[in-house]
Amino acid sequence: MSRLVAGECSGLVVSGRGGLGTNDVAHALRRRCEEEALPLRLLRGTRLRSSEAYAPVEDLLGIDLVDVLMEEPTRRHLLEARDRIVDGITPGVLVLTDAQWVDPATVTLLAGLDGQRATRGLRMVVTQRPRPERRDLAALGELLAVDGEVVHLRPLDESAALARVGDALGPLGDVARIGEGVLGTAGSPALLDAILEDVRVDPAAVQGWLSERGEAPAAVTETVRAASGHLSGPARELLVALSFGADPVSPAFASLLPEPDPNGTGSLFTELLDEGLLREGGTEVVPLVGEVVAALEPVIERNRHHRRFADALEAAGGSLGAAGGASEAASGEPFGHE
Repeated sequence: MSRLVAGECSGLVVSGRGGLGTNDVAHALRRRCEEEALPLRLLRGTRLRSSEAYAPVEDLLGIDLVDVLMEEPTRRHLLEARDRIVDGITPGVLVLTDAQWVDPATVTLLAGLDGQRATRGLRMVVTQRPRPERRDLAALGELLAVDGEVVHLRPLDESAALARVGDALGPLGDVARIGEGVLGTAGSPALLDAILEDVRVDPAAVQGWLSERGEAPAAVTETVRAASGHLSGPARELLVALSFGADPVSPAFASLLPEPDPNGTGSLFTELLDEGLLREGGTEVVPLVGEVVAALEPVIERNRHHRRFADALEAAGGSLGAAGGASEAASGEPFGHE
């Protein structure tokens, strides 16, 4: 980022799944540009408007030009659109966040700004979640990486995760319990930041959570609720099944989902991974996520899931792996949670 602000490179691509902090990079860059009095323009992709052509830039272009671009644009119209996008920020920085939710037409239009990076001192930053099927985003990233940088974010390792919250949690009690709680985040910066927020606002709630059978505090709960709220219906059912301890390699696993997904279960796992709800392997739910999701289920829904587990177990004539036994299903307690 320092090289970008200093003008030593003209592009930056930051890629990472939900919860790993791609947008934090954009916010930090914004603050840095303000400190350096460097012009910056922030464009953002949005899930609800991801299918609308030119949605991230329509306010800059004006409705008349957008209408032309969507019908029969000439070369002159395209050049005018690019000029309007960068007007007033060159030399400066153009930031596109949540690029996975940007329509292909806008991505193509922004790719046409490449020539202005050298002639007008334009610097471009793109933050995105990995999207193998988005060839246009891959091409834009490759374009920026020619004389820029590419950053692939990963979850924090054990020592880094503990260091991130260790000082704040230190006074709250047992070190082993603190470590258990932190490691339950699987290194997700979003969950770690939520813990820190709860420590700041309500340390007693964190203390209760760290004690035996304590409930997850508010910021942690809302972080998980927000991420899971973006899921499709089938993906949500998959998340609940995993949160109650279902083993995805069990032959009877498919029977725990209410309806088969037409695109295959693999696409549902990809959806969960994209939202930062699974570990890096892509099939195991983040422990803290599973704890919160199971706790958020109403009692009647918990019983429904337990009955489904028990029926699948009986039909399979054996274990469902992490799901536990039929006695646990009858107990009304979530599978996989002590």
